[in-house]
Formats: sequence, structure tokens, C-alpha cells
Amino acid sequence: MHGAIVMSKEHSLPALEGVGSYVWHVADDVLEWSPGLVALYGLELAPTDEAAFSVLLHPEDRLRVQSETTAFLQHATHFSHEFRIIRPDGIVRHILDRAKVERSPDGSVVAIRGVNVDITDERLADPLVGFRALADNINQLAWIADQHGSIYWYNARWYEFTGTTLDDVMGWGWQCVHHPDHLERVVERISHSFATGEDWEDTFPLRGADGGYRWFLSRARPIRDDEGTIRAWFGTNTDVTEQRQNEEKTHRLQRQFELLADSMPQLVWTVNAQGQVDYYNKRIAAFWPARDPDTGLFDWRKIVHPDDLARTMQEWEAAATSGHDYACDHRLKMRDGSYRWHLSRANSQQEVSDIDIRWVGTATDIEELKRSEHERQLLLQELNHRVKNTLALVQGIASLSFRSFDDHKTALSAFHARLAALARTHDLLVRDDWQELSVSEVILSTVAALGVEVHRIDLAGDDFKLSGRNGVMVGMAIHELGTNAIKYGALSGPSGRVHIDYRKVQTEPVGFQIFWEEKGGPTVTPPSRKGFGSRLIQQALASMIEGEALIEYKADGVRCSITGRVF
Repeated sequence: MHGAIVMSKEHSLPALEGVGSYVWHVADDVLEWSPGLVALYGLELAPTDEAAFSVLLHPEDRLRVQSETTAFLQHATHFSHEFRIIRPDGIVRHILDRAKVERSPDGSVVAIRGVNVDITDERLADPLVGFRALADNINQLAWIADQHGSIYWYNARWYEFTGTTLDDVMGWGWQCVHHPDHLERVVERISHSFATGEDWEDTFPLRGADGGYRWFLSRARPIRDDEGTIRAWFGTNTDVTEQRQNEEKTHRLQRQFELLADSMPQLVWTVNAQGQVDYYNKRIAAFWPARDPDTGLFDWRKIVHPDDLARTMQEWEAAATSGHDYACDHRLKMRDGSYRWHLSRANSQQEVSDIDIRWVGTATDIEELKRSEHERQLLLQELNHRVKNTLALVQGIASLSFRSFDDHKTALSAFHARLAALARTHDLLVRDDWQELSVSEVILSTVAALGVEVHRIDLAGDDFKLSGRNGVMVGMAIHELGTNAIKYGALSGPSGRVHIDYRKVQTEPVGFQIFWEEKGGPTVTPPSRKGFGSRLIQQALASMIEGEALIEYKADGVRCSITGRVF
């Protein structure tokens, strides 16, 4: 509806009743009025500036006109609006002001050239004229339909966007610019509103003059007279293409996030600006129900172990207050009612202002790690205990070895041999992860290290396991008995033999018995004093295995009976 208005500074517009022209030199705030405009306003002299003109406006329209003029100066090239004036004789007239804004190359306003038309008679006859004047200056597409829904007027933005004429879209011709995939629904819904008088709202694409489609949020409301009868419909179409694209992009990003989160082995969650968990990935199905049945909201407190809840809340509140990253290990309740240790971490999203998410977090199952850590601590404690015991045993071996021999060289040799026996047993322990030792392996490896022919050792019995501690002591005892037999007993000559019997004793607690017997050696004479071997066997061994060890020096050979606990 904005036609180009071209006038000279001399106001060459022919003198017509009810019509006048003007030029407003904005920078200098100087008004020039034609005689016809002075007469239209019922004045003797024209106002010289904007302030003098504003006084002529109806008080109820003055603020609106000033605001609209400011907006026109900022953005418009042509504009049209309506207002009321009060003439000096007190008569109120309705004026339609249509103008062109002249700008310099840098965009600043030079002047406004316009025409005022007295539309009082038309305004009083058609209350919709005001709608038309206003609608021609809004950013939306706008239209007016009669009481039956037949559109007879569109604003300038409609024609600019669609490239149509009034003849093309008069009545129900507007369907020609609608996308065929949506047309049936649009017609059905707007027809329902026209029939019932209900407000109408819908979103659909419209074809532009360039052939492309853009999305519009469309609304219409009925205009009623004083009796409530619908006189017309006023509708708008607001371009929401960018908004929909942003929403679709946000939706795609949300789906990508959810697909990524659902592929992770951790429990993934987000917290909104109100501090509520508003999302869990599909891993939440493995946990105890976390929704509050009354509010429908997620409540993570429902899955935290009661003993860990106070600490968890304290650490969460500290992170939420400071905005620092959150980390806490706690037990979470699983679907089957059991608890498993998890490490929960969260990063603050305080810098992201265009989304509602404030925290993104994960909960990683660390049950096996916790268990391994516990076992590691136990292993370290056990290792510490065993090292102390081994050092004490080495200390005892050294003390007794060097005390039993006057010759330091002989004592050192014996000490080395005993350490080697201890080391062999420890090799077996390391191989079996410091758990249990086979009694037959302990005896065989100890005897083999002595250099004795295998056929001279008779082994009998059923193999069984000893605790690591008891296995070490049995190995040391066999070493001492074997060393003594090589030096003084059955293995010192070519024909002697040793019989070793070992078996498990089904007692409570379960025990074992090892019997050592020498045959075919020289006549045995009981020693005048106890050496290291007999003290190790009868005192240290008996104490360690919670049993007893008896050595008998029979004339035909040494016998030793060892009994104790398996573990």
C-alpha cells in the first residue's frame, strides 16, 4: 500500500479539499506546510517544528504517534499511519498520514515528505480503516476477512512476500500459496474457527515470490460489534522459519547427545537450572527406580546408600555453590536391591546461557576397582606380615647357625644352605600366588636340592595342601633332617635310605602328619647338645604349625614325627 510520494519543496500537489502536504527537515526540525494542510488543520499559520505539531494531536494519540514516528525514522523508507487531531474550533478529525523518508548515503534522515488526508467520514463509516493503517506498518503478513471468512484485504508485507495481487488471493484464493502437504489441514482448522467464532492458530509453510517456502505462525481473531456479532476477522502470519530451524537443530543435537549417552557404559545425567535431574540415559534401567511417585521428578537420593547420603549431599552442595566440578564415590542401589560402588562426576555448564542444562554428569561403576583395592590392601598387609615373619626367620637362622659352629666358615656355609632352602620354598609360594603349597612338592624340591639320589628316598602318602606359612616351616624341617642325614645319618653311607610318610588327618581343625625314618646308616648316638636343626624342628616348627615335633635318636636310625594344622 506504500506508493512512492514525489513532491517538490514548493508543494506542487493540487489544492484539494481535505488533503495537504508537508516537508519536515528533520536535522533542523523545520516544518513546511502547504496551504491545503494549514486549512485541513483549521489553522491560520502552520506550525514551524515538531513540538508545535504535537500540540495539535489528540492527547490519547500523541504518545503513540511520537513512538511510531521514532520507529519510522530508524527503519522505514515509506510509512503510513492514522491519528486524530483537535482543531482550534474543537472539532476532532481523523487523519491518514502517508510519507516518504529521504536519507543521505550514510543512512541518516534528511527529510520526510508526506501527505495528510482527512478520512473522518470514511473512519466513521468503516471501523476497519484503523486496522488497515496499522497493519501496513507491521512486520507480519496481515489480512482482513468478512464475517464468513472471505478475505478482502491484505497488507503490503503480504504482497511483498508472496508476489501475488489481490485478484489472485481474494476470498479463499490464498490457498494458492500454501504447501500442498498442509493445505487440507489448514482449510479444515480455519473453517472450523470461522464457523464457531473461536480464535485460530496454526503453523505451516507459505510460498514466497522466489518460489521457496518459509514457515509462519498464523493467528486470527474475530472483530465483534457492541452486540457481540462478528463483523470481520483480523489475521497475521509471523515468519518463524529461523526459529523452527533452531528448534530442529536443537532437537537434532539433543538426539545426538542421547544416542551418544545411551552408548556409554556409565549412567549419564543432566541437571537443569533449578537444580533438578531432568535426564538419565537408558542405563538408569539397571538402577532402583529414581522417580518420585508423587511428583514424577527424578530424585537421586532414592538410589544413594543411606550411609553415603549425607557425605554425597555435602559434596554436591559444595560443588553447586562454588560452580566447581563435582566428584564423589558412593554406593548406588541397583534394580535387584544390591548396592554397587560408583564414582560420580559432573562438570558445571555455567557459561552456557542458551540452554537449560547446568550440569552434565556420569556415574561409573567402580565396584570391581573397589574390590581390587580392598584385596590389594589385604595383600599388602599380608605381604607385610609375611616379610616380617621371613625376616624374623632369617634372623633366627643366622643366630642359630653362627652360634652352633665355632668355625665361622662352616657356620656361613650352613647359613647359606638354609637360606637356599628357605628361598626354594618361597619360589613355590610365589608361583602359587602366596596361597597354598603342595606338601609333596615341598618335600621333593627340598630333598632334590640336597643332591640325594631319588631312589634313596621313599615317599608315601596322599598329597595335600599346606598354608604358605606351614609349608615354609615344613620345608625348613626337611632340609635340616636331610642335611643331618647326609652328614651323620642314613644318607652318609652308600646303602642307607630315608622313608617319608605324609598324610592328612581328618580332625577339627584339619591337621596333618609327616613321619621321617632313616634305615641302613651307621649306628646313631644321641647328640650331647641340641643343634640348630633339632631346635628349629622341636621349638620353632612346633610353634608355627600349632602342633608338635618329636625327634628320636634310635640306634638303627633317626625318626621324626611332625603333626600340626593344615592352615
